[in-house]
Amino acid sequence: MSVASSSASAPQPNIPPPWGATTQLKIGDNCNIYSFRVEGRPPSVAGFQTNALGKTQGVFDGRVAGNQCFLASPEKTFALFQKAATQGHADAQYNLGLCYECGHGVDKDLKKAAEWYGEAAAQGHADAQNNLGCCYVCGQGVDKDLKKAFALTQKAAAQGLADAQYNLGLCYECGEGVDKDLKKAAEWYRKAAAQGHADAQYNLGLCYEYGEGVDKDLKKAAEWCGKAAAQGHADAQYNLGCCAKGNDPGYCCEPD
Repeated sequence: MSVASSSASAPQPNIPPPWGATTQLKIGDNCNIYSFRVEGRPPSVAGFQTNALGKTQGVFDGRVAGNQCFLASPEKTFALFQKAATQGHADAQYNLGLCYECGHGVDKDLKKAAEWYGEAAAQGHADAQNNLGCCYVCGQGVDKDLKKAFALTQKAAAQGLADAQYNLGLCYECGEGVDKDLKKAAEWYRKAAAQGHADAQYNLGLCYEYGEGVDKDLKKAAEWCGKAAAQGHADAQYNLGCCAKGNDPGYCCEPD
């Protein structure tokens, strides 16, 4: 990624965890617009993936050791990010957006979060582009706009951000903000899956199982399902478990 992004596959030393770490969290409970079910197959994993942190400050525990900045109080952390952000520092603008989104060191303000994501996104910051795209998907701090969400997600995905690549796959699979294209959906799932993105691995497995955007291939379906299951993906584990028991709920991968 071009602007010191925080992809887990290419960590940047100047952006320490947790602010620099990509997490697999949904942006909000009411944002599962991509939950859908095709007859005979389970739903793809729903919800855009964002780099925003969890909703409680407990998520910071155990992830700040060795970094003096993040051992400081939340208020001091916010103040330092704010000073850098106002000078045009893209990473600081992104982190300031996270502070406002999560209420870390400042009152939670989704509108300001979106504004600061926008400042960083305008400088080409992939994580900020992805998070702002999520804001547009959910109407969080901005008016809901799926076309803007797609455009921002596309920019972030082109920089190699796995979450954005996964999100772009969802856009193409569901026809949200762009014409539905199952082939492109599978292509973007594959890019994210290759980086170890568990949800993308599971969704790619489903693509292979049902021949959606790719030629049907049960061996590859089981392979990708297995990769997701190995990371603790519950749906993938359940599907493989059904196969191991010889049960067929209509959507489990065929074992080797």
